[in-house]
Amino acid sequence: MAPKQKRLIFLEYKQKSTEKKNGNTYTRYRKKQITTINGLLNYCTRNNISFLDILVNKFNFTIYVHNKKVNSYKCRLCDSELPRAKEGWANIEQKSIKLKLCSCNTSNKLSIVKESFLTVFDNSVVGEIYDEYVRRKTKNWRPKEFDNSSIDSYIKRHGAIKGKKLYNENLPKLATASIKYYISKGLTEKEAKRALKKRQSTFSLKKCIDVLGEEKGYKRWLERQKKWQNTLTAKSQDEINTIKEKRKTLGGYSKISQVLFDSLGITDARYATNGGEYREKLFNGKHVSFDFKYGDKVIEFNGDLWHASPLKYNSGDIINIGSSRKLIVDDIWVRDEIRTSEIIKLGYDVLIIWEHEYNSDANTVKEKCLEFLNEKNNS
Repeated sequence: MAPKQKRLIFLEYKQKSTEKKNGNTYTRYRKKQITTINGLLNYCTRNNISFLDILVNKFNFTIYVHNKKVNSYKCRLCDSELPRAKEGWANIEQKSIKLKLCSCNTSNKLSIVKESFLTVFDNSVVGEIYDEYVRRKTKNWRPKEFDNSSIDSYIKRHGAIKGKKLYNENLPKLATASIKYYISKGLTEKEAKRALKKRQSTFSLKKCIDVLGEEKGYKRWLERQKKWQNTLTAKSQDEINTIKEKRKTLGGYSKISQVLFDSLGITDARYATNGGEYREKLFNGKHVSFDFKYGDKVIEFNGDLWHASPLKYNSGDIINIGSSRKLIVDDIWVRDEIRTSEIIKLGYDVLIIWEHEYNSDANTVKEKCLEFLNEKNNS
């Protein structure tokens, strides 16, 4: 039988206690030991002690930031302690600590900018470490045919055991959420797209009537509409204005794109200035707005700045959007690729139009869009 592993004792201290007996007061001291990270953290917090000092200086714990060893657990710029990582931040057996970059040099946390690495790493190695960070990130997300519902993606996100278990539990749901499922049932590709689109409809007046009947279904649908409206009207005018500004910022549109869409002359299409942008729910539960939708055709108009045109920006470049927002070009490209692939999974055909492309030859772009949209009538 293997000997029991000796526990690591971080601190030993005496706890003072008093008790009264027969009119006399007695003081006792009990020996206490701290053998867990959380226990050490709580003790140091109560007594205003740096627990990282104890782990690093007394017990020689190794510090990792983005899987790279570092010599100090304090920020090189503001001298504050680096924040702990959310998961696996301390390993007693391996005597290691995982910390995060300090946020003192970043104006927001939407994207990790290159300058953030200066809070931990020396300037001579920042470039190399940052390039490795971008390479690993784009390697995981760059494939155009990435299938978020495959068993490999489950194993990658949750580990071998838990990933297989979750995949098997969700398999019946995942099957009907794939266009391959309907094609395997004998449907044509066009019929499979329609079936998949119908599968994605979660709440509508027609669905309520089909399930509950005309009277109860209409009543149920009307209650939901009133509830949504009451949620908005219950807010103050300042909150409503803030929501509208956020929608304008996150889901805004360019005026030049509306000039192109108006010139196409399709009155029953949906875009920002013609009925509003069409929104649909993705497989991951999030919603996406289409720049231009007509039938099963979608046109996305990419601005050169907001979508980082490859003709103007190189990999690793940082774009300043507004007064405080900084984004890495690679992050924007990956985001757009994922967005496009998710729209295609919903059963739509997608055409991408770039701003510089339209500015250089508007008539050619217009003809390209009309030819793309007219394919609907020929299919």
